[in-house]
Amino acid sequence: MTKRDITAFVLTLFLFYPAAFAGDLLPIVFENSEHVIDGKKQKYDLYYIFIGDDGDLRTGKLIQVATVPGNSDKYTLSKAQFAADKEFQEVSVFWPAEKGQKVGNLEKARFLEQNENDVYLYSIFEHSDRSQIGTNEKIRVTDFRRLPQWVRNAVFPHILESLPKEQQVLYHRMQAEQLKATSEIIDLYFKAIP
Repeated sequence: MTKRDITAFVLTLFLFYPAAFAGDLLPIVFENSEHVIDGKKQKYDLYYIFIGDDGDLRTGKLIQVATVPGNSDKYTLSKAQFAADKEFQEVSVFWPAEKGQKVGNLEKARFLEQNENDVYLYSIFEHSDRSQIGTNEKIRVTDFRRLPQWVRNAVFPHILESLPKEQQVLYHRMQAEQLKATSEIIDLYFKAIP
């Protein structure tokens, strides 16, 4: 792979990020998430990032990022596997078993379109936790670049590991080249100071 090929790949990855992952990356933002703690409802921010396998969204991994209720400076990150229908109107999420559980949770939901642009209802029709069945949460489909920086930072390593190995190597090689170039620029800057 030539330096020109590496440069072209990096430009595609970073300048046209959503286009590079258009077929297999779907970020959604939950509009009004609440959690009951000590009998009080507390709001928190919740994001689902679907990262598909093999260039589509039939199967893949789901990264859930959520702020800690009552403390928006902290967040949790959870991973699951998902399977969806061809049109991505219905999705099954397979949450792994947590500590003390023998099996994980299954969450099945439909994306019901609303009148507004890119706004849907995430309607849970089956769940291992029966109290979740019938939940309808307003969500917004968005561009990865529009997510808060802290969410992008949290999710990017998982996107990177989903790339083919050759592209991961190219990314790391380009990072090394960038660090070297930055170091050389800083060195030239200090040499130019009288």
